[in-house]
Amino acid sequence: MADGKKSEANNDASKDGKDAKDAKNPKAQDQQAPKPEEKIKQLEELLKQKDKKITELESDLKWARADFDNFRKSTERRMDVEKEAMNGKLMKDLLPFFDTFDKAIQAAKEIVDQDGGMSDTLKKFFGGLESLYKNLNDILETRNLKRMSPLGKKFDYNYHEVMAQVEDASLPEDTIVQVIQQGWLLNGKVLRPAMVAVSRKPAKAETPPPETACNPPDATGQGLSSEAMKKKDPGTGNIHTDPDIS
Repeated sequence: MADGKKSEANNDASKDGKDAKDAKNPKAQDQQAPKPEEKIKQLEELLKQKDKKITELESDLKWARADFDNFRKSTERRMDVEKEAMNGKLMKDLLPFFDTFDKAIQAAKEIVDQDGGMSDTLKKFFGGLESLYKNLNDILETRNLKRMSPLGKKFDYNYHEVMAQVEDASLPEDTIVQVIQQGWLLNGKVLRPAMVAVSRKPAKAETPPPETACNPPDATGQGLSSEAMKKKDPGTGNIHTDPDIS
C-alpha cells in the first residue's frame, strides 16, 4: 500500500514537472492552441451554414404563404360562384311574378287608351300600382337584373328564341317584330332568353306554266288540231277528211 501511494506521488510530480516544462516552452503552447486564421475560417463556415439554413426557412415560408394565398383566392372564387348561382336561382323563380306585374301595368295603360280616362278610384289604384312598379324596378337595378329590349333588333341566338315567323317585305330578314315573352339579364348574363317572332321575306309567287297555243275554232266551236288545219280548205273554210288532200 505504501508502494501505491509512492507511485501516485511520483506520477503527480511527473505531471507537475511536464506542465512547468510546457510553461517554460512557448512553442509547445503555440502548437496546441488553434491559430487565429483557422478560428476565423471555422466561424465563417458556421456563418455560411446558418445563412443557408435561414435562406431555406425563408423559402419555405414564402411557399407556405403562396399556397395559403392561392387557397384563399380559390375559396373566395368558389363562394362567389355559389353565391351567384343561388342568387340567379332566386331571381329566376321570381320572373313569373315580374311578368305578371308587367302585364298588369300594360292592361292599365290599355284601359286608359280605350276609355280615355278612368274613375277616381281606379286612378288611385293604378297610381299606387305604378309607384310599386317603379320601386320594384329600382330594386331590380340594384340587383343587376334587367329586362331585354329586343324589339326591332336583329335576332341573336345567344339572347333570343324564335317562336314564330312573320312575312314582312319592308324589314330585313330575322328582325324581331314581336316579343312573346320578356327576356332577362342578370349581371350581364342571360338569365332567361326572350321568346320572339322574327320577320322573313315573303315567298316568291310561282310563275304559271306557259299556255299552249290555241287554234281557231271550227264550225262547232272547237279548236282545230294542227293536222286538221293542214286539211282546211282556204277558200271555203271546210275541213277535208280525205287523207289524200294535203
